[in-house]
Amino acid sequence: MKKLIRRMLASVLTVCMLLGMMPALAAETPDPFALKGVESVTYTSGSHSLIVTDNATVKKVVAALVNSGAQKANINPNTPTGMSLLIKGEEWSYHYWTPASPDSDQKITELWVDGEGYRTKSDLRPVFTMLENQRKQLDPYGYFTWDQDQTCIGLLDNAARKATFVEVYERRTEILQLLQSIAPSKITAANQSALGKQRTGVSEMRIQIDSNSYSYQLYEKGLSVTKYTLDGANATEYFVCDASAIQKLADQMSKTYNEDSYKTSTWLAIINPARVKSLNVKFKEEKYQDNILSELYAQQMLDYLREIAVEEFLGTTTSVWKSPDAEFQLGFTSGVSYRIQLLSGKMRIYASDMKQVLEYTTREVSVDRLIDYAKQLIQNQKDGEYKPNPSTAKPVIYLYPEKETEVSVQLDFNGTLTSVYPENPQNTTSSCAWKVTAAPDGTLTDAQGRNYRYLFWEGVADVDWKQESGFFVKAEDAREFLEEKLTILGLNDIEQNDFITYWLPVLQENGESFVTFTGKQYTDAAKLTVTPKPDSVLRVQMLISKVDDTNRAEFEKLPEQKLTSFERKGFVLVEWGGTSGLNPQTVSRFGKS
Repeated sequence: MKKLIRRMLASVLTVCMLLGMMPALAAETPDPFALKGVESVTYTSGSHSLIVTDNATVKKVVAALVNSGAQKANINPNTPTGMSLLIKGEEWSYHYWTPASPDSDQKITELWVDGEGYRTKSDLRPVFTMLENQRKQLDPYGYFTWDQDQTCIGLLDNAARKATFVEVYERRTEILQLLQSIAPSKITAANQSALGKQRTGVSEMRIQIDSNSYSYQLYEKGLSVTKYTLDGANATEYFVCDASAIQKLADQMSKTYNEDSYKTSTWLAIINPARVKSLNVKFKEEKYQDNILSELYAQQMLDYLREIAVEEFLGTTTSVWKSPDAEFQLGFTSGVSYRIQLLSGKMRIYASDMKQVLEYTTREVSVDRLIDYAKQLIQNQKDGEYKPNPSTAKPVIYLYPEKETEVSVQLDFNGTLTSVYPENPQNTTSSCAWKVTAAPDGTLTDAQGRNYRYLFWEGVADVDWKQESGFFVKAEDAREFLEEKLTILGLNDIEQNDFITYWLPVLQENGESFVTFTGKQYTDAAKLTVTPKPDSVLRVQMLISKVDDTNRAEFEKLPEQKLTSFERKGFVLVEWGGTSGLNPQTVSRFGKS
């Protein structure tokens, strides 16, 4: 019956189009100040964010922008603080940013919109204030309205001792939107019984924000929140919440957890890298015994340790192995230490503040990559070499066919792959492959029906990166620089947002950088074979060197780089990445592909 109805509707639409009785069906992206078809508004201030979908509020925000009398203007916001709006339609989005503070009385008449400066006739402060007040009303405690672009979310099943990280953007959005809707009311620890029974199964969520992490334990009628700082856990706080909202959050957490076949240990998932002060690596081989990694290499290693793929939880034991294949010893700022051991397809984890030792079976491919990566870091440190070590923060591949198409993507890498998502059991340490169904809007669907925005990979490249031209970029100019150059190169709004939210902090932290957008060096190191072959391919790799008095003179000798624009036509593939710390130490991230 559904197929018959669809055929009838298709016939009616065809007749209407032939008769000229209705406009073209393909929706065009509206002007940023003549908005139509808005589905959601996301307001962000600092690390907090409010996702708005109710019609009344959305209409107020849209009306304020449409009636603002905005005109293009030469403005240059030069502070990393501020507030922003992300306005989304079905297949488009706009990002509006102002340097104004939420608590300031300053009028808002200047906006930066996806790389363009605008000045408005009317003051937009009231609409930002309205959203900030609404956020505070929903979240007076500051625990329930996190910005999805700044969060790392882990979902834990403590009975099974397994966890998964929420990598898919849409899934993070769904979970954070449910978290902001639970209507929390704080109670004392003495009244904890009002929460009902503690939930089982996937009932704990860990959210990491900068150097702090938060544990959310779900109950029948509420939840508890424990904040972990560099010094350890703070006192736990308890909140009675809307029971139906808590149930929806629990259901979504379970659904997201079950959809992801890639699981790690709960003890690894709760590691906050900011709290790790030392990392010692040992292997059976004599030359790799007792290697304490420097801070740079330790931070790279932690990402991969936290995501060791486990298969089965074998239970607890009381001892560690005397001679494992590999052992990673972590020291935390709180005084706690971890021993993570790998031996013949199994893993044991011991924490100094726990009596039991956890044991798992592991995925061989995951462990092989981890060991190869660790040895590469150790050898680089021993030799004093600073080879590129791409620890891709969000390496991804975007695919945009003209119609829904089955696409195969093969990556052959000159180096060692350390992580791939979605994972394929046939992958090796230097090659990986994906097969997905790609839609024109970029949505990718695997054989199990799971949806993704992009394909992800990362690895350690055996490449001696060269910068023969480029740009000097100061921290205060980094945002404007990225928006301008990425627009020239041809990244769309969503791709730019993904790129900038990761690399902007790196450029700002450097103070001043020398930046090169490389081409052949990158494509030679990471060869892609795509079937069917795309009509348009854009692969962007950004090289970043920190500029100081020791190297400024050398960079000043180099010419400014000339960039060429990219035309999207037919089946489009877009990839981006980056390598930072080229001078003197290199950390590479083969970013969004």
